[in-house]
Amino acid sequence: MQTDPQVLTVTCRTDLDVDDTDTLMVTLPDFLYDNPNLINATLHGLSDKAAAQIGAWLHHAEWVITRDPEVVRRRATVTGELCVRCTAMLDQALAFLREHPETDLMIGTLYLSRAR
Repeated sequence: MQTDPQVLTVTCRTDLDVDDTDTLMVTLPDFLYDNPNLINATLHGLSDKAAAQIGAWLHHAEWVITRDPEVVRRRATVTGELCVRCTAMLDQALAFLREHPETDLMIGTLYLSRAR
């Protein structure tokens, strides 16, 4: 059984109930390789911005950094069935990894509250 890489968790509005989830996949920016101390702030900013863009509050997010396609598949489906948009995002991420196997992706599971 394979295990996922270390999960990095960022928190925000933990006083709210989680009533939705979403997945975000982005390439690891080059500047983070030289400045690993900025990873938490970067992940928090990405998570919070993505939540706001869909009209939700971020409760917390769980991120992994990987280039392993199997980890990408597992993390994309951690919350259940994939919607059409999420399936397209997963297909795009896997195609990207086939073309750029040495590039890391940041895969985030966002736990959201719609109580805005």
